Amino acid sequence: MRAPLRAIQSLTEVIEEDYGGQAPGAVPHLQKIVRSAERLDRLVCDVLQFARIARNEISLSPTNVGDLVREIVMDRPEFRTPKAHVSVAIDIVSVQAHEALLSQCLANLLDNAVKYVSHGTVPYVRIFTESASSGRVRLCVQDNGFGIEAEHQSKLFELFRRLPASEGYEGAGVGLAIVKKAAGRMNGEVGVTSSPGLGSTFWIELDKAHA
Repeated sequence: MRAPLRAIQSLTEVIEEDYGGQAPGAVPHLQKIVRSAERLDRLVCDVLQFARIARNEISLSPTNVGDLVREIVMDRPEFRTPKAHVSVAIDIVSVQAHEALLSQCLANLLDNAVKYVSHGTVPYVRIFTESASSGRVRLCVQDNGFGIEAEHQSKLFELFRRLPASEGYEGAGVGLAIVKKAAGRMNGEVGVTSSPGLGSTFWIELDKAHA
């Protein structure tokens, strides 16, 4: 699926470069084709990632959440000042997890946290852990986004599910489904608490790291 998409994108860019000057009115349409191909390519990659998570064998081990978050932030300029402010609690608790899967979960949650804010607002994200009623650890990602109505919260983690408020924001509705699938593979659960205009706190509940 990706090969023909790349061909469409490449050939459209060639046409724009070679013939755009002769038909300037066609250039916006050619650029739209390229952007659409890029979006579909990203969607294919997301679906492939979802499928890999479902079938790959994994093992769990003690994972330092603080170190993992700091690595993600250092690798992604959009998570750093001045584009966004991401803070990690000093007393954050280590969990029993698969490092690559948990890294994917955190990256997806951070992506959403810095993306879904009101236009012109600098994202502020806080990552911390708290004890869950089950005796496990709840890993929380708290944002200052535009919040989510209660009637939509139960459907957020479904594949291809997007909120009405997300119109105008890029996305395909796969990221949170990946988070749920990955958390399930680590014997965990996911959830969210949110109110419109007051931001959201997405959480992953996992076992505390074994001593």
